[in-house]
This record gives sequence, structure tokens and C-alpha cells, in this order.
Amino acid sequence: MLVSRSAGVEREATVKPHDRIKNLPLAQFDSAAYLKAAGLADGDGRIRASMRGKYDQVNEFLKVVAETVGPAGADAAKPFTAVDFGCGKAYLTVALYFYLVHVLGYSEAKVVGVDRRADVIESARKMAEKLDVADRVLFLESDIGAYNAESVDLVVSLHACDTATDESIAKGVEMHARYILSAPCCQHELQKTIGPQSSKPFAGLLRQGILRERMCDILTDAFRAMILRILGYKVQVMEFVSSEATARNIMLKCEYGVKPGQPGPVGEYLELRDWWKVVPWLETRLAPLLEKYLSRYD
Repeated sequence: MLVSRSAGVEREATVKPHDRIKNLPLAQFDSAAYLKAAGLADGDGRIRASMRGKYDQVNEFLKVVAETVGPAGADAAKPFTAVDFGCGKAYLTVALYFYLVHVLGYSEAKVVGVDRRADVIESARKMAEKLDVADRVLFLESDIGAYNAESVDLVVSLHACDTATDESIAKGVEMHARYILSAPCCQHELQKTIGPQSSKPFAGLLRQGILRERMCDILTDAFRAMILRILGYKVQVMEFVSSEATARNIMLKCEYGVKPGQPGPVGEYLELRDWWKVVPWLETRLAPLLEKYLSRYD
């Protein structure tokens, strides 16, 4: 048996925590007052168990904002306007303002929340006043279609129901928004026209209500993405949050920057639309802008 002895080593062992600390957007600035005012956190600053899903949705949405818009850099002092269509209780609206200013560096940012429900607009205004940002975070009681602005940089919508998502996308296009971020909610428009009789190959699938619903969800978002490509937007359809937070976790991430009316996107859209023998609501809504492109290939 060999025994070896050496002088003791004076050092302290550092025990690292087992839980990895996530670098969440709402942790990148002092968000304590916002979290309490929005009702996401309790009086002690802990995220409420019942609001964990909404907290995760806002964080993941802000991550996509950072990826899409990027830091202000040399544009820090330039005006930056964002509009949240169907803002509801304004969880995202107010968080978006703080994130644009304190993390991305858009010191002259302004965010407008639009919703037709008077009670949620009144509640959102009180939150903005409580947080002392009422002059930079504005709330309007209005239908989405009635809102107009000369200059908008970013349009967002988080779970605007059915064709309200299409309306928010259409307004973003009409206002020449550079960025559009839209997470759709329930979608029923195509379900009214697509049934087992629509396509023999898909008859077995379309006869089942839940399967028809999911198929129409996919088709609706595909049509939206194609229409935006035709109109000059680069589009990525992605999952922005875990399905544990919400089953409605699809997002259309769009940035203007390609030539409108290219034959490839137009042809793909018309083939899919005509195969299903439908006219998506968004096409009808944006007909004045789409007609000159679609008529070349119809």
C-alpha cells in the first residue's frame, strides 16, 4: 500500500445553484412596479400562479420584439411608434413601452393601445397613470378599422380574435409599418366555407370538427403569410411561446423589405386559394392593394 501526503490546500468550494436563472426581458429592467400594477405579481413582487401563463407570453413576445426590431443604436433619439391592436388589459402594451425605452434604447418611443371595450381602456389608462407614463402610453377606445396614423414603426397584436387579427395586419400594411408581429387567436372564418364537401381527398379529415378546426387554423395563417409576402414583407411563421403557456402559440413575424408582387409568392397563393375554392377575409380586406398583383396571374 502506498500512502501519499501533501500540504493542505486553502480554498473554498463554490456551490452553484441548480436552477438556471433565465435572462427574461422583464428582468432586464426594473419591472417591479409594472408587474404589480398589471396584476402579474402580488404585493411582495412574486408572480401570481394564475398569471404565470400571461407572464411567460409577455416575456416571449418581447424576445421576438428584440430579435425583430433590434437595439436603437444611432436611432435612439428618433421617434418610434408602436401600436397594440386589441390591447385588452394592456399587459403587453405597457411592457412593450418600458422594454423599448429601457432595454432597446428607443428613448422617444410611444405606444398606443387600441381596443373597443370601454372598461378595459379605462383600466389601462389608470395603469399608465399609476406608472407615470400616460403621456407616452396612450389608450384609445376604438374599432381597429377606425384607427389611423401617419407613421407607425411596429404593429403588434396578441390574440386578437378571428378577423380582428386580419384587421390588425391590414392596418399595419396600410400604415406602412416596417414591422408586424401578430399572434392570432380563435379563427372561424374559413370554417364557415370549408367542410367535407370541399375536397374528396380531405373529406375524412374535414368531417371531424376538431380536425377541421385545426386545418382551417393552419390554412388561415398560411394565407396571411402569403398575402404579406405578396405585399413586400419577409414573413416567418413561428412558435413564440411554449404550448404550456397557451395553445395559441403561433406568431407571424413580419418585416417589410422585399419587392412586392413577385411571381413566386403570387403563384403559390393563388394555387392554394383556388384549390380550396375560398377567398380569405384578408384578401377581401386588402383587395385595393392586392388586385394589381393578383390580376396578372388570375
